[in-house]
Amino acid sequence: AGGHSNVRDTIQNVCPHSASYSNGRIQCVFSRQIITNDTTQDVPMNGNYYLLYGRGETPTGPSPPVLTYHGAQSIPSISDNLIEPDTASNEPIPTHPCPSSPSPSAVYRFTATSSSDCVQSSCDYFLGIRTNDNDPTYLDFMLEGSTLGWVGIGFTKTGTMEAADVLGCIVHLTSSVVSIVDDWNIAGGHYDVRDSIQNVCPHSASYSNGRIQCVFSRQIITNDTAQDVPMNGSYYLLYGRGDSPTDSSPPALTNHGAQLIPPISDGMVDPATIQGNRSENRGDEVHSVMVRVHGVVMTVAFSIFGVIGIFFAAWMKPVLVQNNWWFQIHRAMMISSLLLGVFGFMCIFVAHQHSPFRGHYGLVSLDNPCDIIHFTWGIAIMVLLVANPIIALFRCKPNAPRRWIYNLIHGVIVGRLFELLVLANSCLGFYLLGGGACAMFYIYLFFCIFTVVTNIIIGLAVSFASHGSEDLPALVRTIQLCGSVCRYGRGYAKLDLNEEDIRSLLGDTTDKKDMKLLTMAIRWVTFCFYAVISVTALLIVIVMVTQTIPSS
Repeated sequence: AGGHSNVRDTIQNVCPHSASYSNGRIQCVFSRQIITNDTTQDVPMNGNYYLLYGRGETPTGPSPPVLTYHGAQSIPSISDNLIEPDTASNEPIPTHPCPSSPSPSAVYRFTATSSSDCVQSSCDYFLGIRTNDNDPTYLDFMLEGSTLGWVGIGFTKTGTMEAADVLGCIVHLTSSVVSIVDDWNIAGGHYDVRDSIQNVCPHSASYSNGRIQCVFSRQIITNDTAQDVPMNGSYYLLYGRGDSPTDSSPPALTNHGAQLIPPISDGMVDPATIQGNRSENRGDEVHSVMVRVHGVVMTVAFSIFGVIGIFFAAWMKPVLVQNNWWFQIHRAMMISSLLLGVFGFMCIFVAHQHSPFRGHYGLVSLDNPCDIIHFTWGIAIMVLLVANPIIALFRCKPNAPRRWIYNLIHGVIVGRLFELLVLANSCLGFYLLGGGACAMFYIYLFFCIFTVVTNIIIGLAVSFASHGSEDLPALVRTIQLCGSVCRYGRGYAKLDLNEEDIRSLLGDTTDKKDMKLLTMAIRWVTFCFYAVISVTALLIVIVMVTQTIPSS
């Protein structure tokens, strides 16, 4: 792994049958088990592999004999497709062998780096393109970068990832082996698929100290017209890398995530003729930073101030009646949520102004359903957040006969819809930020489930404590899951009841003083438990987000 030279297996799992050499020709026949006892150095023959058809002109001198280096004149041809040895039939050997590899000192006529002040060995991303010295129908590529996952280069007519031809180098999670792949981003989506024909000629690939380097060649015009673009056309270049290692077989280019959105070349270029040096800043780090600031601010605004502010209005009113403390806290938290929410909402527009894709699509890429949903739900959340305080300005007095209508709209419809959308959209936001189901996504998902379950439990607990175990029908009729007690009958509905209302409607089944003490204890204990667990989980998420913000 990581080099050209081969070594002798410690366990020789071949069964020789015949071998001869005459008039410059070798012929040998042997057998090998499909699955051997050497799991370290023998691959199982019932898997899929590219076949390397190799020979070397240099005879061996040492004993035991060794496979000498084939040399540039006899670089092995590679099968066009993945082949399963135990089931494969006749397969023609490719007639166009790979060209010689460029020398370590080769000069690349075009280079692109992640920053103008970095050198190749220190750049987060480096790309080199040159014409092969021995076969001008091939281009040589060098990719190098600091990453735990992969580096790649994409060629696209659209200016987005859609329908892009992608060449990349991937680190395998467990073995640290680097694979060079030829992929294709399908039309209408972000994710890439492996080309059915692998038209890359690997020369070298290594992974050390968190850096990938690979050198390979590809024909300018290949025999794969469906998934390989001709390299003598004009394309935008996508400079990509991803920090998520792969453990799949064959290895795959994992999602780069919002923090590593590939920068795109300023204009269309012709890979076959392009020259010069470019500094392709990775989306102007302002974009990456502002995306994270957006995530942090929205988490504090909505998931801490918003959700806990709603919790106070829904459940803490009876225990903070004096001086309307429940209302003062609720109002302060929701105002803070509004102000921070507006700031966080503005951050994403600032990020867009520095996006590497700015000018290639609008505010959101229409080829990614998750982006569309997150953006649309975000607009809806801001509308609800602004609308609810406006609705509150027109509320009637608490004892007004139609006060229940205001309570229904302000607390249940707008308030709870806002809360549910916040939980769902933030969960989706962390999924997008992490490039998939990552740790921060799962922690926030836990917070969402914990919030819903806590509201259900406190509703049932307060109902049970208020009515007693003997009045189960009353418990069923009392709906407190929306933060209010609703009872429908005789053409009226009344919301936002306290214990006195409950007792008058549902009967006196417990001692009034004991009931009040019990419900107060339930509310305070639940709130303290919920606040500690929730804020801790959210702070962990925030730290995980901020740790990915570039330091420079």
